[in-house]
Amino acid sequence: MKEATFNSFLETIRHYGIPFNTVFEITSRCNLSCIHCYQKQVEKELSFQEIRLILDQLKEAGCLKITFTGGEPTLRPDFADIYRDAHERDFAVTVYTNGTLLTDEHIRLLSEKHPLAVECSLHGATAQTHDSITGKAGSFDSTLSNVRRLKEAGVTVLAKTVVMTVNFAELDLMKALTEKLGIPLQKTFRIFASSDPHKSVSQLRLPAEHIRKWAKNNPTDLSLMDGAESWDGDFLCRAGSDSCCIGANGEVYPCTALRVACGNLREQTFEKIWRDSPQLNAWRSVTEADYPLCARCQWKKKCRFCPGMGFMEYGDPTIPSRELCRIAEALWS
Repeated sequence: MKEATFNSFLETIRHYGIPFNTVFEITSRCNLSCIHCYQKQVEKELSFQEIRLILDQLKEAGCLKITFTGGEPTLRPDFADIYRDAHERDFAVTVYTNGTLLTDEHIRLLSEKHPLAVECSLHGATAQTHDSITGKAGSFDSTLSNVRRLKEAGVTVLAKTVVMTVNFAELDLMKALTEKLGIPLQKTFRIFASSDPHKSVSQLRLPAEHIRKWAKNNPTDLSLMDGAESWDGDFLCRAGSDSCCIGANGEVYPCTALRVACGNLREQTFEKIWRDSPQLNAWRSVTEADYPLCARCQWKKKCRFCPGMGFMEYGDPTIPSRELCRIAEALWS
């Protein structure tokens, strides 16, 4: 009943063109150098005053949920002020973080003004594996220590991991670790192509037989793949229809992966971009008919289709990602 009610709510949101959920990259900087990271740094990040103005515009547009991410959002010395401003505007706030830089002030703020969740990256069950992926010695211990502090403060925490050739052997141990911590572990086999054309991630992607074997042995874990617990079953991606991404320099995109520039908030209001952007309106006109290769695919309703992956691979979000097709077939066959 709750699921049906929420899906009905989403349909209403989409009907009226309300940007229900906004992912806000408040910085592109990060203190880690993860081997699978696909993002790149931008110049001239938004100031605190610019972010406050954007929060006001999002509120006026009807946005209800904001996810603060980066880079690493807590690198900003004004992160607490940004979070507090969003909370006081009655946004439901989620924070994506690597968990290494949380201070006493951060923990206290999050315990007093609760987020929906703090989602922390966890890429191994041992310091050796996790730190080799993040490129930062001590990151594993820092993350675990701060996850425990968040839990003790009553904050909802979720661990997220990208499953790769270098940490697959520890996947069961990661699950056991997070169960001991009392937090769920959300997994993905999707490794996005890097924004650096000279950097390849092919060596990090699991062979299909590994994915297939894992899925066979862990059928109940499929419910926590790529946020599947909140998926409404629709094939079409709703990025740009009920959600969007704001980059650290004010650029608006349909989502974090589908980085088609739709307008900059230093030059236009959010309302203007959301309503009138040619790029957003073109994307909203896409239908299932634009994916003829997917129409006859037996995994169509299970693949959690991602146009951003196709865009990264081919420069065209209407071309299905070969990598996503490979993963879907391995998971569900």
